Amino acid sequence: MDIENEEFLPDFGVIDNDVDETTVEPLPPRFIFVKHHSRSGLPDKIIPLDASSDSAPETPLGGNNTGFDPDARPWAPFRNFADYRFATRCVKRRMTNKEIDEDLDDLHNGIFSSDCKVTFHTHRDVETSLAAARITNINLVVDYDGPTLGKRYEVQVEFRDPWELTKRWACDESLMDVSTWHSQEKYLGENGEIDLSNPLCDEPWTGETWREVDDDLPDNETMPSCYLGLHVWLDKGQVSTKVKMHPILFRACWIDSATRNGSGNGGGTLGGPLTTAAGGLAASRSEKLERE
Repeated sequence: MDIENEEFLPDFGVIDNDVDETTVEPLPPRFIFVKHHSRSGLPDKIIPLDASSDSAPETPLGGNNTGFDPDARPWAPFRNFADYRFATRCVKRRMTNKEIDEDLDDLHNGIFSSDCKVTFHTHRDVETSLAAARITNINLVVDYDGPTLGKRYEVQVEFRDPWELTKRWACDESLMDVSTWHSQEKYLGENGEIDLSNPLCDEPWTGETWREVDDDLPDNETMPSCYLGLHVWLDKGQVSTKVKMHPILFRACWIDSATRNGSGNGGGTLGGPLTTAAGGLAASRSEKLERE
C-alpha cells in the first residue's frame, strides 16, 4: 500500500492460524476508506465499491438504509393509509363535523365503494387520531415584542422552537439508523491505494468544521456529548397577494441526506413564517432606490 501517511490508516491485518503470523487482507480495487472520529468509539472501515469484490460492503451503498420496518405501522397513529388520507383531506378542506359524518356514512353504506378501508365512523374518531398525531409534533408558539427602526412594534410571530425540534429528532428511535453522531473522514481508494490528499465530502459530518467541533467537545465519560447542527433555510416568498413572508425550514444535519431532504419523518420541517414589516430591513429594491 503506497501512501504517504501509513500511521493514519487502521490495521486491516488478520491472523492466519495455519501460518501463525499476521497477514494483510488485499484491499478491493475501488473502495472508500472511512475514518471515524475518536469520540465515536467506532473502528475505521473499508467500503468496497465494486460488486465483484470478495468482501461485501459493511454499509450498503444505495440500499435500504432508511430504518423503515415493513412490519411496522408507518401511518401511526392512524390505523392505515386510508385513514391518513381521509383525515388529511378533512383538515385541508376545513370540513365541518356534519360534512365528515355524511362522507363517512356514505363510505360505509356502500354508496361510493363496497370495500371501504377507512376505519373512521364519526368525526370523533377523526379528532382522536388527529389529537394523537399532534402529540408527536412541535406546536407553533407566538410571542415577540421589541424595538424596530427607532419605533416600537408589537409583532406576533408563529414559530416552532428549534431546540424542541432538535430533541424530537435526536430522541426518535426510528431515526437512529440514519443518524450520525460524530464526524467522519472519507477517502477514495483505487488499486490498493488511498489518496489522502483528496477527501470525500458527501454529508455535513464529513466536513472539516464538524471535526473541529468534535475536537473541542468536553471529555466526560459519564455524560457524552455530540454536535447537533441544524441547516436553516430562509427565503422571501409571495405567500399571498397582500402578505409577503419568509418561510423558515429546519433540517437536521446529522440525519442522512436522503431522509433530511425529504418531507417525511426526519425531513425538513417548517419553523414558521416571518412577515416583512413595512419600511423594515427587508424593504424592496425599489424602495431602497427611492430613499437613495
